[in-house]
Amino acid sequence: MPDEAERETLLPQGLSYRDWFRFVDRTARERDPASQDVVVTCRFSHESLGSPRDAQWEKEEWSIRAALLALDDERDASGVIAAVLRDVTLHNVEFQPSWRDTRTFDFGESVEFEGARLLAWIHTRQHPTNGQLLVEPRADFVRYHALENRGGTFFHLLDSVPVLETGIGTHGFQNPTPHVSVHRDYLRDYLAARQAALVISLVGDRFANLLPEVERDFENRNLELLADNMWLTTVVHPAQDSQRHRTMVRGALYWNVVVEPYPRPKPRRSPWPRFFPEADEDETVLRFIADAEGSLSRLGEAGCPAYLYFGPQVLEKYLTTPGYSVEFHMRNWGRAHGPRHDSGVDVGINSRGFVTAFAQDLERLHEQELFHWAHYSSLPVGEWCTELVQTRLMNNPPNAPSVVELLREARDATNVAYTDRFEQRLCRESELSERDRGRLSVGPVREDEQELFELVVPLYEWLVPSMDIPALRRPLDAAACVYIPRR
Repeated sequence: MPDEAERETLLPQGLSYRDWFRFVDRTARERDPASQDVVVTCRFSHESLGSPRDAQWEKEEWSIRAALLALDDERDASGVIAAVLRDVTLHNVEFQPSWRDTRTFDFGESVEFEGARLLAWIHTRQHPTNGQLLVEPRADFVRYHALENRGGTFFHLLDSVPVLETGIGTHGFQNPTPHVSVHRDYLRDYLAARQAALVISLVGDRFANLLPEVERDFENRNLELLADNMWLTTVVHPAQDSQRHRTMVRGALYWNVVVEPYPRPKPRRSPWPRFFPEADEDETVLRFIADAEGSLSRLGEAGCPAYLYFGPQVLEKYLTTPGYSVEFHMRNWGRAHGPRHDSGVDVGINSRGFVTAFAQDLERLHEQELFHWAHYSSLPVGEWCTELVQTRLMNNPPNAPSVVELLREARDATNVAYTDRFEQRLCRESELSERDRGRLSVGPVREDEQELFELVVPLYEWLVPSMDIPALRRPLDAAACVYIPRR
């Protein structure tokens, strides 16, 4: 039998059962649904070790639900929000279309709660024939940002940013559950236009079978107030009551949070017509998006981060315009150059396909170049480019050869193996042009069919014609294979 202290457990390292059942880890970023740039608005998770009959059983479940809270101009918005958040039953609110009687159909769009009106944030339903769970975000949210659905991920077409993601979670014997997350900036922008807030209710359930002598550390508590809009219920089933050799303890956390709207919406980035004059703003002062809520900052000022995010299309100019170049000397990191002196910019592409660039490099660019970069400035999506961070910030360059280097190494390895087997090299030495080398090292930035041809053609012309035809025929001749020689 493994030692009790060394056995597998759901508890985070260093956390006692007492602290686990009091949810002292509740403010961790992965627990707080509204603490990150991408807000989790609907999710169910389940994890269990053993079964309830086992002496060492542990189980943990988290459920997140959300609803829109309509804010009336005639009422105190902060008071309405506070009243809703103070109600522990918020998690029980349902939006379920149904027939009330033979003449009345409830579309499941809104409910009255604590004197306020809650609106459905998402709609879920079962397919009428195959029973599949379907998840549908609010139509007005999709319409407001003019989003395009790409397999459950809704993209902003002008910003090229994944704004909302939907999915289906499966949990063994339980029914499938929806999973919905949304980018905070686009959510708060929409809430400002919709005159609403998003209220999120989180319920955490933890269970464990514990030794009877541990029972003294726990006592039954019902809706103990831990903090504003946060309650804890603890239920203890002694060993003699639960017909086990151990005490079964359950801890349930109820937690309501809110995502408030911006003070006003952001019509400047909207795809819809505007029938009013632009706000007074000095357009000659270039600003870049500095954080996940779309705050703008000038290069070099206090609020400007070390690395800025851009849509991948920012590199198209460097790939196609004479006098400009970009090449990745690592898998996802390299340098872009313009025709002017000191025009080099450290650039990398992260796992979400967004470019991260060193802000101090951008400061040295000519103003005309900065207009180009500012046009593609993006909200932070994903991490900083890994190779860039490890090399420039940690002084620990990773082994991450570029695509061109990998292809060259594969060609050389093929030559060695072919020579060992057939005593003749297969591929002649050949090199890509600087433009093609840069294009292949960076990869796609537009994701259209034409770009695919622009990548495939130089790759083919580099590798295939360099193969020596007599060398290719040698193993065929040795094996007495019949083929039609190319003249």
